[in-house]
Amino acid sequence: MNSILENAVISIQLGVEDYLRAEQDHRRVVSAIRNLYAGVLLLFKEELARRSPKKYGDPPILVREKLEIKFRLNSDGSLKEKKTTKTVSFEEIKKRFKTLGIKIDWSRLRTFQDIRNNIEHYKLQQPIEDVKKAIWTILPVIRDFITDYLHEDPEKLLGAEVWQTLLKTEEVYQKELNAWLRKIIKIATEEGYLKCPFCQSVTIKPDSDIITVLTDIEFTCSRCSEKFKISEYTIEEMVSNFYSVQIYESIKYGCENPIKICSECGCNAVIYNKKLGEYTCLVCGSSFNSICERCQLPYSDEENIGICPDCYRELLEFL
Repeated sequence: MNSILENAVISIQLGVEDYLRAEQDHRRVVSAIRNLYAGVLLLFKEELARRSPKKYGDPPILVREKLEIKFRLNSDGSLKEKKTTKTVSFEEIKKRFKTLGIKIDWSRLRTFQDIRNNIEHYKLQQPIEDVKKAIWTILPVIRDFITDYLHEDPEKLLGAEVWQTLLKTEEVYQKELNAWLRKIIKIATEEGYLKCPFCQSVTIKPDSDIITVLTDIEFTCSRCSEKFKISEYTIEEMVSNFYSVQIYESIKYGCENPIKICSECGCNAVIYNKKLGEYTCLVCGSSFNSICERCQLPYSDEENIGICPDCYRELLEFL
């Protein structure tokens, strides 16, 4: 990891740590704003560094305050580049991003910058709760930029604790779920598990950019142009085909079956999403964080007791 990206990660990690501790000490909100703002700017500078022509050396030219190359005269009459240590400002980053076609939700950044500027001038005017909300709205910007432009895995880059904090924002969670479901569709069509019911073509695509429940999404076939939805039975068959090897091993060798029965809709279509750290039903969209030790059905274990509410009630009847 190079210095710009490394410093960005450290700043974001410290910012999230400050934010998490702000419940006990409101003063940590101030340092959270400072660190997160610095981290975001460093992420932006990392992208500019990656896009800078290598021939201009270090620091990368697109990260410099001014784009022109200045030279000075050596004692022997030769020319040498006169490097600057000043880096690009927030406003200049906006201009360069516009030229490069990099799209950012600047309204969120502007609000965040205003709070940060107030802090730097020792006059935090916003209530603490409003400042916390501003932090909450900036986290999806961090996730999107790391994923869409730096093409890094935010969980690996920022660490598990920071990633779990990002996931607690509904916006980040839904985007991760959407990306996961689109990946499943892509693999299923490439492997021939998901086809157009009219012409059997695998050249199908969802009409919506946002996918939360597969049965709600309308697909269009690129070959015959027909539109259709996939049934719960199609999804069950698709999942079964995808995990056929693991299912065989679970039957023959007693390994764990990767597919679970949904306790909400009853479909055999619950699979584990490692990135989100939970089980998700591809039919009804229900999410679960645990598997019952007694009945092996997925459920949401809020009290960390190891068994689902139905099994718990049954056990109480025997006492």
